[in-house]
Amino acid sequence: MVLLHGLRGHAHSWDDVSAAFCSNYHVMALDQRGRGDSDWAPDGNYATQAYVDDLAAFIEALKLPPFTLVGHSMGGRISQVYIVNHPENIIGAVLAGTGARIRVTKTTLETAKSDFKKFSELAAGNSFSRFATKELIEKFRMRLAGSSQKTCINDLIACNEFDVMGDVSKITVPTLIIAGEEDILAPIRHSKYLYRNIPDSRLEIISKAGHFMMQERPDEFNRLLVNYLNFL
Repeated sequence: MVLLHGLRGHAHSWDDVSAAFCSNYHVMALDQRGRGDSDWAPDGNYATQAYVDDLAAFIEALKLPPFTLVGHSMGGRISQVYIVNHPENIIGAVLAGTGARIRVTKTTLETAKSDFKKFSELAAGNSFSRFATKELIEKFRMRLAGSSQKTCINDLIACNEFDVMGDVSKITVPTLIIAGEEDILAPIRHSKYLYRNIPDSRLEIISKAGHFMMQERPDEFNRLLVNYLNFL
């Protein structure tokens, strides 16, 4: 399994998933460009296609056999493009908290530019449900506040420009779509659109979970993932 984190994430966003599956699966979680241990993009390019090219280069460098691609949020957007372009490399796909087109509000982008601390605080609150612990939210806020403002702004712009609504029907691999019941960043309607338009797909909704459902409800997320992998 190859795990792709979202705009506000990093490889460790998947720790609960990696720990649960590493005994029986070869699991790789990437730090995408400008995150964690990965270098900043030398050309300043944070468009979706740049991330797709990074993933393709990673797969090629390691000569990976066909694999299951799991993408959350921005990682889900990258996954959709990669799968359409390289279906021969994919056994199955999991698209969590994502969509074919999710717009970023003008207020969100302006706040990220003018007051990154405030943006980090708002983003932390919006990324989890009302059932999340204060510790989880605070840990997330501190990690986001310490990330690159420039990278985050560029990613928000790329998110706003992303639109594959006419292409998702080209995804032909078995696809599990997971949505958080209380996700306000990628509301359930986006997951339902994917479900209606990806031929071999099924939709699961995790109750009492926000955008980062794999951290907030790891046991439920992993249960859905186990069932899906057994199905494959």
